[in-house]
Amino acid sequence: MNQTTAKQAPKPSPKQAPRKASGRQALSAKIHIAVKDLNMPDEAYRDILQARFGVASSARLSVAQLQDLLKHFAGLGWAPKKKRPAPRAGIEKLCKRIWAQCYSLKRPVPAYADGLAKRMYGVEKLIWCDAAQLHAITTALGLQQTREDAPTAPYAHAHAHDEVQA
Repeated sequence: MNQTTAKQAPKPSPKQAPRKASGRQALSAKIHIAVKDLNMPDEAYRDILQARFGVASSARLSVAQLQDLLKHFAGLGWAPKKKRPAPRAGIEKLCKRIWAQCYSLKRPVPAYADGLAKRMYGVEKLIWCDAAQLHAITTALGLQQTREDAPTAPYAHAHAHDEVQA
């Protein structure tokens, strides 16, 4: 049998092997984010590592020590930022509808829609809302359009600038 046809896939080297789910990599990332957020000079960071753990690099810390270091940074005033929700699939049409409604109400797009999402649901950006939240926002904007007698037809805003008021 020819060696080229019987080749097997090479085994991954230890560096390519998947990491264990110990959370070490995530903890290390949080530590470096904390150092940046605290505007801590590298020298001060290294001094903390040396004084608390007797090491020059966080790579030499155990998971428990990494957690301890994060607690130390929390004591210095650092707090992790909340995770942003990822944009959901299938919401593009609803977002476009909301932006069109904002436009028909002569509100700044997308700032007004983002403000509604934040006020109604505590979500920073409209595109991060789920479908149920977006439906509620379109309903609220529809009621506002009715109150203000704003155009409600799709793409009514496209010709709004052509109309001349007497």
